[in-house]
Amino acid sequence: MKDITYLTDHYQEKIDAINKFQAPLNFLFITDPHNRMNEFSVREGRVRGMTEYEHAVDAAGSIQYILDRCPDIRMVINGGDIGNDYHPDPEVIRKSQREYMDALYALSVPVYSCVGNHDNALGNCTDEGWDNRKYVILPEEMHDICMKYAPGRDNYYYIDPAGCGFRFVFLDVSDGDYRQDQNG
Repeated sequence: MKDITYLTDHYQEKIDAINKFQAPLNFLFITDPHNRMNEFSVREGRVRGMTEYEHAVDAAGSIQYILDRCPDIRMVINGGDIGNDYHPDPEVIRKSQREYMDALYALSVPVYSCVGNHDNALGNCTDEGWDNRKYVILPEEMHDICMKYAPGRDNYYYIDPAGCGFRFVFLDVSDGDYRQDQNG
């Protein structure tokens, strides 16, 4: 992992405020990291003037930095869009998702995930005219990638963290009709 201390050096004031607040439930919310998308965009010249990039997976170190200093944070909630679904190689798409989720699973608290609208890899492959059958990440595979802490085998679920009176409902916004037609 990359050294990200330049990101964490300015966190102390916010960390102190979180620790002082004494909320009944503290959690960290992240969303739309699109891991490795910037790397691909720079290499392919898709973003004018952009020559440097970072991998979203490197932010896991920053997240753990916060968790280490905020012991009352009980979980991380991931809002989805975890990988680079713009890449023309379906294996690279899957690798970018697994790499990011593996980094999150190494954190010291559970990570609960939603499936985002880019996570099934269909939108961009359809826009590009690529064969959907090679790209699609079906719900079962997505569950294996990002639902380690889900209470069952569905990508729709809820959790009731003990002692706080809150319920969290997780949706799968990529859920759709996965039947094949004449175009795949």
